[in-house]
Amino acid sequence: MNKLKLAAVILFAAGPVLANAGTWEPVTGMSVGVRAVDMQPKAGGDTWYGGVQVRLQGQVLGLEGSIDSLHKRSGIIDVRDWPVMASLTARVLPGSPVTPFLLGGVAWYNTTLEVTNPLTGGHTSDTKSRLGLHAGFGVQAFVTRSFSIDGTWRHIWVEKIASHNVGIQNKEWDSSGNMFTLGLNLHF
Repeated sequence: MNKLKLAAVILFAAGPVLANAGTWEPVTGMSVGVRAVDMQPKAGGDTWYGGVQVRLQGQVLGLEGSIDSLHKRSGIIDVRDWPVMASLTARVLPGSPVTPFLLGGVAWYNTTLEVTNPLTGGHTSDTKSRLGLHAGFGVQAFVTRSFSIDGTWRHIWVEKIASHNVGIQNKEWDSSGNMFTLGLNLHF
């Protein structure tokens, strides 16, 4: 999906509340949502998959937790990627129904590789996890006080395999690509 189309969808969805923007109070509290994820690795390729997100939002600062899931099968090999992310968010215009925000955080990029033996039907499985960092921005458009749409962009750095078992101060990072999300959220 073209990123300009994504921005247009978010702004269009906020149209009903923009007329009342002068009386808008920031929405705080908890939200849960589903999201579509477009992962664009530095090595090329572009993959869409889904996930869920939970946010705890104050007037300006908030916390976001998310987990996404991607499953690829090639012959006898199954690959499951499931990043678990934790982000700190900071609203730039907290008093607006269309709210830009900054975000940054940490993630655990988990990959499970499962190989099925075609002769016996048995399988072997191995899961690896790498630490990652991310930073980016997004925009959240409130359709009502209970429902919002958001879009985010994050740049991702994942620890190099060679520094997997060293302390955080000695880790080496690889610029791994970009992640775009489009979320639908229910606010409580």
